[in-house]
Amino acid sequence: MKFQEILFNPDQKEECVEIFSLAPSNKSEFPLGYLFLTIETRPKNETVIKRIFEIAKNTYYQSSFYFSQQENFKKTVQKINNFLSSFSQQKLQANITLLSLSPTLSINFAKIGNVKILLFRKEEIFDLMRNLNYVYHSQVFSNIISGKVLENEKILILSENIFNFLWQEKILEQISLSQKPKDVLKIIKPYRRILKNFSGFMLFILAKKEKKLFISQKILSFFKKFASCFSFLCEKIAKIILPSSPYLQVKLKKGIILLIALLFLLILGNFLFK
Repeated sequence: MKFQEILFNPDQKEECVEIFSLAPSNKSEFPLGYLFLTIETRPKNETVIKRIFEIAKNTYYQSSFYFSQQENFKKTVQKINNFLSSFSQQKLQANITLLSLSPTLSINFAKIGNVKILLFRKEEIFDLMRNLNYVYHSQVFSNIISGKVLENEKILILSENIFNFLWQEKILEQISLSQKPKDVLKIIKPYRRILKNFSGFMLFILAKKEKKLFISQKILSFFKKFASCFSFLCEKIAKIILPSSPYLQVKLKKGIILLIALLFLLILGNFLFK
């Protein structure tokens, strides 16, 4: 999965804007895929944002052995709703989007407030929340939308004020043609002076199927340590057994490198196909 996060003036005094992108950290979490969370609060309330993030992270990936992507998503929405219900009597305005995207490109999403969720399919732009029974002034999630996207389709989640500007300037058409998430930064660069007057967010996601092969962070950490010791080990062995002949030294060094590389591949294969 490839994506690009963009925040516009997130350090405003009156409001707070954040984007969180969560990825699976082990094999059991892998089928659940990625979880994206965007939050705007007015007045500024970093405590609420932090708590919503913690609920989303701990709930969605908590029950990966027992539930499906859709069931875990529903459970996450319910827990966030329970938390937000305690603010029903307070003047907290929140625009929140929660979206999950699996390795097979199954999608679930829900939103609160004024947030745009767009799908770029070929040369068309679809508003995924249009014509749905959506409660606009609710302070909790009212609907969960589930479905499937195709590989290389693009999803754009953005604040309503950012959407209005991009729509008026006909920039959305350019973004829809982006081949890489980083291209979005180049597209909006000429408008950065104007965008300084805005506060909001933009999350661009390029849908890519993920292979079932998964290397956990622990394994990656192990191989990083292995690589750091690689040159040190070669030097130590070379000092002990290198012959005086320069020609033989080169040959022996190559042999040592090949031997250690073979050992590395054997260990890697053991982890991946265990």
